[in-house]
Amino acid sequence: AVAVLTALNQGYASTWPTPTPYPISVPWLNVLITLLVVPLVAMLGAGLLTRSRLPIEHRV
Repeated sequence: AVAVLTALNQGYASTWPTPTPYPISVPWLNVLITLLVVPLVAMLGAGLLTRSRLPIEHRV
């Protein structure tokens, strides 16, 4: 995305009047949710839905 926005900004730089460039910003809230919240919810769900003990097999 950064490469596309940089290319667009450079392409429009040669025109007159120069339009305002597209801002390059990082959506920190989305990055935080993706990197922290999603794995935590997955671990919590796996912990709650997994049986705590495996069945014991009897030897014959």
